[in-house]
Amino acid sequence: MLARLRYPLFLATAFLCHAAVAQLPVIQLHALSRSVFQPGEEADIHLLGASIEEVAELRISHPGISAELVTGAALPFDDVPVPKFGYFRLRVAEDVPPGRYEVRAVGRFGLSNPRSILIGARAEFVTAISHDKTSAALCQFGVLYHRHASPQRSDVYWANVNPGQVIRVALMSKVVDSRLRGSVTVSDESGRVIDSAVGDASGDVFRSISIPQGVSRIAIAVEDLLYRGGPQYGYVLGLSREDQQDEFGTLIEPQDARCVSARFGNAQPMAESTDPIRITIPTVIDSEFDSATDKDQYLCSLDKGQTLTLACYSDRLGEPTDTRIVVHRSITDGQGNVSWQRVAAGDDCQAVSDTAVNLNSRDTELTWTAPEQGDYRITVSDQDTGEFLSKRQRYVLSIDQPKRDPILFAYHLYPHRDINTTRPSGVHVPRGGSAVVRVFALRRGYSGPIEVSLKSLPTGLTCVPGTITPDRSQTDLIVHSAADTPAVIQAVEVIGKINLGDGTDEANTNVIAVPVSVLWERNGQQPKIRTRVMDQLWLHATDQDTLPVALGPSSDQPVEVVKGNKVKVAMKVARTDGTKNNVIFRARNLPAGVKAGDLTVGGDKTDAEWTIDVTAGTKAGTYRFWSQAETKVKFAVNPQALTRETEYHAKLTKFRADPARADKHAELDQAIAESNKRIEAIKKQTAPRDFTIFVATPVITLNVKEK
Repeated sequence: MLARLRYPLFLATAFLCHAAVAQLPVIQLHALSRSVFQPGEEADIHLLGASIEEVAELRISHPGISAELVTGAALPFDDVPVPKFGYFRLRVAEDVPPGRYEVRAVGRFGLSNPRSILIGARAEFVTAISHDKTSAALCQFGVLYHRHASPQRSDVYWANVNPGQVIRVALMSKVVDSRLRGSVTVSDESGRVIDSAVGDASGDVFRSISIPQGVSRIAIAVEDLLYRGGPQYGYVLGLSREDQQDEFGTLIEPQDARCVSARFGNAQPMAESTDPIRITIPTVIDSEFDSATDKDQYLCSLDKGQTLTLACYSDRLGEPTDTRIVVHRSITDGQGNVSWQRVAAGDDCQAVSDTAVNLNSRDTELTWTAPEQGDYRITVSDQDTGEFLSKRQRYVLSIDQPKRDPILFAYHLYPHRDINTTRPSGVHVPRGGSAVVRVFALRRGYSGPIEVSLKSLPTGLTCVPGTITPDRSQTDLIVHSAADTPAVIQAVEVIGKINLGDGTDEANTNVIAVPVSVLWERNGQQPKIRTRVMDQLWLHATDQDTLPVALGPSSDQPVEVVKGNKVKVAMKVARTDGTKNNVIFRARNLPAGVKAGDLTVGGDKTDAEWTIDVTAGTKAGTYRFWSQAETKVKFAVNPQALTRETEYHAKLTKFRADPARADKHAELDQAIAESNKRIEAIKKQTAPRDFTIFVATPVITLNVKEK
């Protein structure tokens, strides 16, 4: 069906609207025109992003949510509707439960990165808003109000309240994958500010507000802290009463990749106490820092040599905290005097990052062994003494035996030589092309190697397994597409195999990686790349494009070398686009002790040798690394558009020559003239252009021997 769809000139002209001619086109989904819906609702939406010119399908993570491409009237003398690519009629079934779901766009240039939609029983899309309180819209308790922030202005709502009551105000942006850094100001009818707050870098604001006496109506002003606006700066506003359960609170869960490691069992609520609280190990405590200087203390009895992991979860729960744990041992002298000796302390944990995906946390995880039998005092505090978001921050303290299994994460690596340029992007593997899946490990005490591989690869795609060596926290998997790979879109899993080495049946076990998506790129207003957990890791292979260059090692056989020596690896370059551009090979995932400078292959060369220096400090073993090849190619973007238009033109010409249609000559001549204009425009837009590409080559296996 898609091959027969036609489109008018104003849609065709979008082909040259790429920010930069670098990389072959891949769908980058930035935002939806609307992100919040009710069960049973139908609504028109459209997409915003890059390379979305021929998006004709949406894939949504719940079967009860569907989207139909919007079409217009057929062109003259044709019976095929004109598609409005990127415009859809979205339908939500009555039985879709409240929650957050994912939408991906499918089109000519692959499968996009996900964007979130929120389904709520009481959800409203605000189409018109006032910017002053004299005409503000009524905001009811328990309703989710969704809107895009207004640039350079505040969106103002009002609500009826009771003097003395405590209400909760939630301004949420993460739940709809927004760039917004929220700001909320609550004031009374006279304009006196009752409360105000701004969100952190991830945007959300949650406030409990006590309504002053004499106030029965409040104004709520919402804006982006930097006064930005539009579909990329959407928000969800909700009000609830403190004495009632939030009707929207269950929809909001931490989605940052680093939050996945906040794993704990049923937590026991713990009331505040000025005295240390006696606890029994193991335990999970749910409490809060009720002031900027609050320090909570817990007492426990331990045996000599007892090893524990003390984990405090707060930053990973979305709180603006920087926790610290200090452990003291009780010592009694000969006169019966008790003193406390500091024996352990812990601060930040899980320092794992490649700049794009940042799993670092300001939470504390401390693994520690009791030196003697006796009583121990555990002090938990927050080193961030500011009151940026609220006066109370939640934390969960888990005290148990050390964790033994790692947590794995996987994401599509953005193809560029500078990781800082990473941006939200889908996946689109042409024939002969490749995609890189980066795999991270939070080891949590596990020190052995982790064998990682891709499960359920579609036909035509191959991937050599990799290893996260004991001295590393990440590796890369290279997915290659064969010359005859059929078109396919499929979810895959990254599996990590570990060996706990304790002789039990559970010694060998598999760990499934958590899929991660890049949410937003860094820029002058967003200093860090933002990521979040997604539902599945997807691959998209196309049969419509073939990479115009083949790059990589000349052989897939392992390279043998004795450490302390250099070895040469034969590399090949095959160009099919007629160009003679240089190719630069850059080594990636080199093992410790191995060095390889960049290799440049001239435009008139097809073969070269790459010198790999295996220093004496390299450990013997089998290693795999890959190279990223940078070059320029000629590539025609969407020549199918020209094919469709020329087929339509040929049809019109045939009709014009038909004597039975002599009475339609004037109309046919007009249609042919319009088609000629479109053909000329599309020829320019689909002509081969120069693209700078970064190609992941097949892996090179290196067998390092002692002698």
